[in-house]
Formats: sequence, C-alpha cells, structure tokens
Amino acid sequence: SRPRRPRDPPPRKTTTESQVLPPPRDAPWDAFSAYGVSKLSNVLHAAECSKRLGVTGVAVHPGIVPTALGQTRSGGLHDLGVWLWWHVLAAPVAEPVESGAESVVFAALSLTLGPFAYVKHGRATRPAPHAANATAAAWLWEVSEGAVAGVLG
Repeated sequence: SRPRRPRDPPPRKTTTESQVLPPPRDAPWDAFSAYGVSKLSNVLHAAECSKRLGVTGVAVHPGIVPTALGQTRSGGLHDLGVWLWWHVLAAPVAEPVESGAESVVFAALSLTLGPFAYVKHGRATRPAPHAANATAAAWLWEVSEGAVAGVLG
C-alpha cells in the first residue's frame, strides 16, 4: 500500500468507518450522496466541537421536509430520479415544514441539552452508530482546520 499523506483519512478498518469517511477520490460525484455526507458531517462536527471546545454541540435532523433540494435541473435520468424521490417515495412520509422546524426550535431553546445532542422529531436522541464514530469526527475536525487555516491565518 502507498504511504499515507497527512490529509488522507485514517485507514478504513470497519464497515462503519467506511460508511462515514469520504468515498475514494476517483468516485463520481452525485448530489444525494454529497447531501448525505454533508448531513453526517454536521453530526460529527457537532460532537467533536463539544469535545474539543467544551461547549454544547447540537446537530438537528428536521425529518423529510419538502424543500427546494434537487430543484436544480441537470437533465435526463437525474431529473427523473429526483421527481420519483419527491413525488412517489418522500411525499407519503414528508412532514410539514412546521414539524421540521420543531426540532430546530427545541434545540435552540432547550436548557437541558449537552454536552452533545442529536435532536430528531423535537427531542434529543442518539444518532446512528456511524454518526457517532469518534475517529471520523476527529479526522473531519483536523481536515476542516487545515481547509480554513489559509483563510483564517
């Protein structure tokens, strides 16, 4: 195997870690995978922020709420897939915007959360096991620090 570069993710040891860490650099980009990784990153970052800074880190899952996600048209099968997702699969289980906002409002106003909280459906709960991966959270923090170091000086 090739030697690791400083910014490479830690070696993938378990199925859980491989689900959390980014796909190989040669994998094609797709919007839904990127969206999922961004949401997962929010959870990992909130947990690591709590650990490193000693503050309450909160990640919120508002549920499936009708938004403009996927409204950008790229043509072809992607547009068909987005339409099927929103109109056939998601519509029957989507929550009203007010219901999705409930988790955000609860997280903002609660005095009982901490040091890390994952809020879903208006209450604190545990995130999925792959979102509680301390190794991936530490790696994400370090990569994020490196990414902003040049900007923040």
